[in-house]
Amino acid sequence: MAAEQEIAEVLRDCPNLNLRERLFCMIAHTPKATVQAAIGGMPLAMGLSCGMVTLTVSVLAILITASVGAFAIDLTYKVLLKDNA
Repeated sequence: MAAEQEIAEVLRDCPNLNLRERLFCMIAHTPKATVQAAIGGMPLAMGLSCGMVTLTVSVLAILITASVGAFAIDLTYKVLLKDNA
């Protein structure tokens, strides 16, 4: 479901891009961890017993998605993007 939403967003926001550029945009948008960063510490700040676990999982999700996303971008940009200059 998340992949379908991501594809729909890229197709909607980038109508002038070719298929390879759209694919790269989807890969580049993958490592976003804004939700985890925004809400990860809230249960801890609210004093809930699950706060530390939630914060730990959020930090791990950020580290994993950022690392995998950076690796995927580095691996695919030369293949998918061409210089028009």
